[in-house]
Amino acid sequence: MFSRRSVLVASVVLFASVGCTADTPPVDTAADAEAIRAIIADYQVALNSGDLDACVAMYAADAVFMPNEAPPQKGQAAIRTFYQETTLLDRFESTFTPTDVQVSGDLAWATVAVAGDQTPPGGEAFPFESKALILFRRASSGDWEVIRYIFNLTTPLPPGTPSR
Repeated sequence: MFSRRSVLVASVVLFASVGCTADTPPVDTAADAEAIRAIIADYQVALNSGDLDACVAMYAADAVFMPNEAPPQKGQAAIRTFYQETTLLDRFESTFTPTDVQVSGDLAWATVAVAGDQTPPGGEAFPFESKALILFRRASSGDWEVIRYIFNLTTPLPPGTPSR
């Protein structure tokens, strides 16, 4: 027969497990992945139009941007300054193509292929290609924000052209 202790332990385990199965809504990772793709598409539009505010808006306050051949830019203020003093001096006509988007809870990441033309001030347009890894975090508002963005060129720049 079962002892009182065995029945008590079994009851506690049963009630504890029932209490741990709260009705939490299922996570819609497909919708989250689409939200990430939309942010990348919005960034493409912002970069191509030279919209500094929109480029920086996707970053979290504590984000780190790691551009090609430049030191990491830590925080929105540093990222804004970097864009203002380097990246947005050029004109871009680029396409950002997410090649993989993954979501895990409140974190997500995307690998992105970037290709297009870049025109430095007073210079000739030249084609470029790069690859990027962008890490996202769900903010307390529920919106996704960029926490890390790293990219590297996969084509050489024309001689004398600074990396931006």
